[in-house]
Amino acid sequence: NLDFPLQFLDFETYSSAITKFDGFKVHEPVPIQYSLFRLDKDEKIEHFEFIQENYSENITSDIMESLKNNLLDEGTVICWNKSFEIGRLKKLSELHPENKDFIDSIIEKVFDLMEIFSKNLYVDYRFIGSNSLKNVLPVLIEGEGYENLDVQDGSQAITEWEKIIFQNISKDEKKSTIDSLLEYCKYDTYSMIKIYNFLVNLS
Repeated sequence: NLDFPLQFLDFETYSSAITKFDGFKVHEPVPIQYSLFRLDKDEKIEHFEFIQENYSENITSDIMESLKNNLLDEGTVICWNKSFEIGRLKKLSELHPENKDFIDSIIEKVFDLMEIFSKNLYVDYRFIGSNSLKNVLPVLIEGEGYENLDVQDGSQAITEWEKIIFQNISKDEKKSTIDSLLEYCKYDTYSMIKIYNFLVNLS
């Protein structure tokens, strides 16, 4: 019962033991990056992405503007672990109340692909009891996995993003780090498309 276009969305976030941005508490995830794939009925795929590349006192203004430009208020928004992704959307709504109606409408359209596995609608012993995207993907899609990426998990993504914002690194290193972070987030989102296609082809 999913409505097209299907919009596969994944956020990356930053958190720290000391608050570094206004409006956020200690260890509260700060949305600083997203990847978005849009799949229409004709199987046409478009990709959109954003990453905060420089320090800003209002750290979420640019990502909010980018989401408004690229995330359509129609179809179904597909994510993995909707409680986390919806939490980030609600935080953006809190910080940018002028966009509350838009964000509320997006939240109503969210479908959690992870629930297929967390609710045991599809089970494989090779998941080892985990619903993590990183566990499910290589079991369902042969040859897929995160081993060849420069950034391989969310904790590493936090460390790498911190480098480009708070450390004095060269332009080349900054570009390389940004490219790696974009690749990681994009792979997360494209993996959801692969899993979606796998499940559709079961029927």
